[in-house]
Amino acid sequence: MLVLGSRWLSTRPAGSLALLLSSLPLGIVSINESANRLVQRVGVEPADEVAAGRSPDDLRQLVKHSVEAGTLDGVSSEQLSGALDLQRVRAGDIVSGPPLTVPADATAADVRRAARESGHLRILVGDDARAVVHVRDTLLLPDDDPVAPVTHPVLELDATVPLYTALTRMRETSQHLAVVSTEDGRRVLTIADILGRVLPGKATAADAGV
Repeated sequence: MLVLGSRWLSTRPAGSLALLLSSLPLGIVSINESANRLVQRVGVEPADEVAAGRSPDDLRQLVKHSVEAGTLDGVSSEQLSGALDLQRVRAGDIVSGPPLTVPADATAADVRRAARESGHLRILVGDDARAVVHVRDTLLLPDDDPVAPVTHPVLELDATVPLYTALTRMRETSQHLAVVSTEDGRRVLTIADILGRVLPGKATAADAGV
């Protein structure tokens, strides 16, 4: 795994960047080579080449300076800055919501209708949004069949959780969305939301399979 010449980076943002880019279906391959090229372009050597410690703020300044000097293009700077944000930004900072749900006693037809109208593949179930169902699991069910037997518990997160932790939890539990408890109530966080933060202008719900 890539590390960026800093103990902090080797355990947080670099790992988060590798996790994100290796786990999402965006056609991004050879993560170590790609990430190495990115950081080398802003004057940072991988840890196996130099043992100089750099803080996240140091790297942000390097990104800014390199863009101003014309040695780093805008797309690469957005991606690298976004990866650094995985440690700084909290789940509650980028949530959407309140969640769109179907009733706890929803039928297969209800879920398929909600999927068509919202464009989402995963539908939250119940007023408290504590369960989720993938529309594909309803396709063989008669319209009037309840969906409760094919739902599973939704991943729940606190609003203060860093994005790299949220992403890790999603990957470990094979979840593409989570419900986040905020001061304003329960809100939704998806992999597409996190991806949009790291790769601005590139992420869609379809990309992330949400």
